[in-house]
Amino acid sequence: MKQSRFFIRMLAACLVCSPAMLVAAPAVFVRDGRLLLAESGTTRSLVARRAGPVVAVDLPPVAEFWGTLADGRLVVSLQTEAGALASAAVDPDPHCSVASPGLRVVLLRADGTLDADVSDNVLRAFPGPVGGTIAVISPERELSLWDGDGLTTVSAPGRVSHVAWSPDGRRLAVVVYPPDWSEGAVSAATTTADFLRLQDANLHLFDVEGMAFAGQLTSDPGTEYGPFFSPDGKQLYYVWLHATEDEGGLMKLDLDIDEGTSASAPAVQISRAGNDAGETPLPRVGTPLWRSSARQIVFEAGRPDGSGEIWTMTADGAASARLAAGRKPQAVGDASVIFLNAESEPETILPEVAP
Repeated sequence: MKQSRFFIRMLAACLVCSPAMLVAAPAVFVRDGRLLLAESGTTRSLVARRAGPVVAVDLPPVAEFWGTLADGRLVVSLQTEAGALASAAVDPDPHCSVASPGLRVVLLRADGTLDADVSDNVLRAFPGPVGGTIAVISPERELSLWDGDGLTTVSAPGRVSHVAWSPDGRRLAVVVYPPDWSEGAVSAATTTADFLRLQDANLHLFDVEGMAFAGQLTSDPGTEYGPFFSPDGKQLYYVWLHATEDEGGLMKLDLDIDEGTSASAPAVQISRAGNDAGETPLPRVGTPLWRSSARQIVFEAGRPDGSGEIWTMTADGAASARLAAGRKPQAVGDASVIFLNAESEPETILPEVAP
């Protein structure tokens, strides 16, 4: 059956891949349309290419690196002229959900050669932690899963912004906006109530094995986004912003033991958003990393000018500290983090924060 295909492939991957067998992935960044791989104090550059009978042919420049699959293949999107021009354009149709054309997402081998095409209509991609499944979001904010045999579109309760995989690859935490959400609709909202309604995102859990949504986790007024699981999959962390007040922060939700399909208790706020004493900036979506045996979270916080800062905080939110100016933190080894510093060069740190 179609709905069990993803689970069977993930189960097979779990059975044959012990931790010692998993590919040790370097940190990967994008610079000037090339991939920059950094590990053990060394860096090397890769150009995306298509292998040919005589020589390899360069593919379009790389636009974004989305992650590495368990077998070492790289998930990237490629630049297109139409996508580059449309990315800064304003959606002229308030009833249209498409703000810009999607980009082409492909799989590259470790040497940069093309392995497979995923889709040419992707806004964001989220590689799974086991097997070869990739969750993709289209410009229409539809969620699909790719497993090597094409895309399977998921029937979602609204427009999907982004997702986070559970560590075992069996669940997705999905950020869902109202069904009539679009960038144009938000811009065209004529009342405060309608504007706030369109911005009211909630978190849902999706069961990958059953290919169905298992339940809604949040229903608070405001916006919940940026979810990420604890390493054991028993807690879900996410960002919450109040709908009308200057309030927000990082929340922690304990999931029940019944396959983690619902919350076992109300969410707890573990940090308050801000830059003043006792406050911690909000993490950018997809950047939180677990370090120090799940006692520490490292993440990128955004700055008003678009730059970033690397922060660390304890898992309970009791302490936090700014580490450096930089972007795109990635875990390497047991404790180290590699990020792009203010000069766009890879830099390695061993983050520490007092408990």
